[in-house]
Amino acid sequence: MGLEPYRGPGFALDVPGGWTVTAGAVSGETVFAGPPETGARLDVTRLVLPEQDEGGALGAQADALQADRFPDCDLVEEAVFEGEDGSPALHRVLRRGEAQVELLLVRGPAALFAVVAQRPGGLAPEVAERVERDLVQMLASFAPDRPG
Repeated sequence: MGLEPYRGPGFALDVPGGWTVTAGAVSGETVFAGPPETGARLDVTRLVLPEQDEGGALGAQADALQADRFPDCDLVEEAVFEGEDGSPALHRVLRRGEAQVELLLVRGPAALFAVVAQRPGGLAPEVAERVERDLVQMLASFAPDRPG
């Protein structure tokens, strides 16, 4: 199945066929749910952009998000990098048993976005491979809107 471009409030990404999208007008969260047999999901949340960023804003946001939503997960990997346009980004991989969570925080010009990809454990190998491919494509295609 191919990828379809999706434009959300302040961001864009590519969505694989078979995934459904639900946008919460009040919550500011957009949820991408994988095919029912996968249990996979990807959430995009627009966060308040800190007025002053002393360089640790992404790490502090990731710590708060992890403590709030995934307190029983172990940190496996973390990387801080710059996007193609030079905007700061942070990527964390968390694990709980066979389940894996990836946190991607990206600072756009007007907002901070938290992108959370969740892969449940216990999937059949071919389903796990499809979920992995889909989520990697979605994470790689995520881009905040740029002015101009």
